[in-house]
Amino acid sequence: MNFYFVKAVRKVFPLAFLEPEGGRGIRKIGHRAYIGGLWEEIGSLQFNFLLAKGLRPEHYLLDIACGSLRLGVKAIPYLEPGHYLGIEKESGLLAAGLTNELDQHVRAQKQPRLEISETFEFERFGQRVDFDDCRLFPATLPGVAPRGRILCHVFPGGGSHAQPGAPARTRLFRLHGG
Repeated sequence: MNFYFVKAVRKVFPLAFLEPEGGRGIRKIGHRAYIGGLWEEIGSLQFNFLLAKGLRPEHYLLDIACGSLRLGVKAIPYLEPGHYLGIEKESGLLAAGLTNELDQHVRAQKQPRLEISETFEFERFGQRVDFDDCRLFPATLPGVAPRGRILCHVFPGGGSHAQPGAPARTRLFRLHGG
C-alpha cells in the first residue's frame, strides 16, 4: 500500500491500521513488537530507574502488565527468590516471555510469581510490595506524559498490599537528558 496513502488515512482515522489484539496480534508482529518495541532499551531503562529509586534484592516488585517480561528479565535475576510478582492479561505474551526471554535456570532458581488476570487481581499474590513497575511513555503517546519522563505509582510508607485500590499516588519523574 502506498506509504503516503496510509499516512493520510492514519491522520484522519488513527485507529484504521491497528494490529490485531491478543494471540493473533502476538503471532503476527511478535511479542517484543506487540508491547511497543524498544524491548531491550525500555526494559533496561525501567530496571535502572527502579535501582536509582532504591530497589534492592530483598524488595518485592509488582510488575503490572508484565507482558513478555521486558522488565522481568532484568529484575528476576536481581531479586531474591519469589520477590518478583508479575501479572498480565495476555497469556500469549507471558508464555512468549517465559519461553523466549527468561533463562530457564534463572526461572527455576528465582521462582518468579506470575499470574494471568484480565482484571489484574493483585490480591492473588497476598503479598506486601515495596515497588511496582514504572511505565515509560514515549513520544508516540502525546498528552499522557512528556517525552523523557516516567510515570510511577509510589506506595506511601515504602509499601502497600498488592490489591486493587491500594493507596498509591502517581508521580512523574524526569529522566536525565529527557
